[in-house]
Amino acid sequence: MAIPIFEMKLSKQPIAVMKAGDKQLKFIKMRIYNTKYWASKEHGIFEVDDTYEYRFKNTSVYFYNASNPKPLSLKAMDEIDTALKNSGDVELVNQERIINVLGSNPEIDPTNLQIPPDKTREFTPLTRRFLHDYQRDDERKKVEMIIKVPHQKTHVESLSGLLIGMGMNRGHFAFVQIGHKTIDIVPMYLHNDRAFTRYGVFEYTKDNLYLCKKQQIGLFVLNDTEHLPSEQNPKKVDKVMTKMVRRKEWDKLESFVQPVNSKKKPLPLNKNVSISSEKNLVQWQADQPSIMMTTLKEVHSSKIAIVTGLGESMKKAMPIVMIFGGIMLVAIVMSNLPPVIDKLAEYTGAQPPQIVFLSPQEAKDQGLTVGDLPVATQVPTTQKQYDQMVAEGLAEGDMTAKFLEPVETEGDYLAGDFQDSKMILPTDTVPPEITYQDILVTDVTTNGAMVKYAEYGIIAFDDVDGQVEVICDPPNRKIFPLGDSPVVCFATDEAGNSSRVEFTVTVEAREREQADTIGGVIPAPPNLLPP
Repeated sequence: MAIPIFEMKLSKQPIAVMKAGDKQLKFIKMRIYNTKYWASKEHGIFEVDDTYEYRFKNTSVYFYNASNPKPLSLKAMDEIDTALKNSGDVELVNQERIINVLGSNPEIDPTNLQIPPDKTREFTPLTRRFLHDYQRDDERKKVEMIIKVPHQKTHVESLSGLLIGMGMNRGHFAFVQIGHKTIDIVPMYLHNDRAFTRYGVFEYTKDNLYLCKKQQIGLFVLNDTEHLPSEQNPKKVDKVMTKMVRRKEWDKLESFVQPVNSKKKPLPLNKNVSISSEKNLVQWQADQPSIMMTTLKEVHSSKIAIVTGLGESMKKAMPIVMIFGGIMLVAIVMSNLPPVIDKLAEYTGAQPPQIVFLSPQEAKDQGLTVGDLPVATQVPTTQKQYDQMVAEGLAEGDMTAKFLEPVETEGDYLAGDFQDSKMILPTDTVPPEITYQDILVTDVTTNGAMVKYAEYGIIAFDDVDGQVEVICDPPNRKIFPLGDSPVVCFATDEAGNSSRVEFTVTVEAREREQADTIGGVIPAPPNLLPP
């Protein structure tokens, strides 16, 4: 994969430049979760620390080594690598950790031990801070991440994938730190131990080169101060340098944009940076990425085992659950069978039976043999009474022939073609009686008065149905104006017999009494005074 410069500019996610394998670099889109971690399928879990973030255009860039979980500082790694090469040592020694470990043993006196000298005291404050951060873990964040694992489908929320290059770039590239936390990626031309870039000439050590496929990549620190970042050579100078590279005029390029001091003497060239930290930071490494990944996998595996165990128990109980479920379903269907049948009859167009009242003569005309019908001990005179008898189980069928016990007199009964029983006719010809009177209302205002008829005894009573509803015009609770207003009321029983009455409602205005203000006492409003 070529260096995907164009895609890095447009990326909406941070980019991890990771050394994985022998000098090989990978470019990964970091999917950060739990605000502090991201995970790679091949290399485990890594931490995110904004202190060691670099900016390329509008994209965040972090440098990692696959064997360490924390981001790297280019300046700190350059200083550590230079100190080790000058001293000939293989790795740094963390004296503080050694003394703490040995000091826990009362039989050992750390002052008598021959511990290698602490070279970290010679480092700059930023490098010492880098080493201090490298040996510490954020345990709280790790605990939060472990707690979330049982609620996730996988042991980590998301894995980060490789950055897909936008086209194939030719040639080699240099990552140059041109300011505080700022880098730029520019073409790089190599010859022997020199790297020629738009930012000048750098010393290129083969031990510190890195590859992306067949492309060589160099890491350089040109400026790490908080001042204005370094600028590229003018375009004209860059064109001249490109032509000299094509002509292979390396001797002339050797002094091309060579840094000099105030006495015009050449200064040493900046060297490329090594991010191979397997040995350099082994004593400062807080934790391995694989350890955290293993912990999360074990927690997630335990959750899967519990869920699987519960699933096996549910499989054994499933037949019993299905049997009881079937029984409950049958019980529910049977309990709702009558409403279901009625609903089906409604959809199919079937009509419910109608109750028809027939006299004995009408029954004969319909071809019914009155003498063969059963004798009832009680005959309803209204549909309401009959419905109540049906609900109580005292009657069934229709009211075609319901007989009284044998009687001697004709009276309200009609004789049929039988000797010992008579049939009552369900007829009611008497209308309800309405009690009424003229109404006089006195009011203190000129707006009128509201009249409730029931308060003045306007009610209706039927000899069969009892008290029935009275409907008046104007209706009840009507606001009557001053003067006389006629009212007409109607009452109808269940047999359809109606009665009608008329009366008058008179509203008179009562004069307000003179207010008594003696002693500052304000009398009650006139409408609250007794009549």
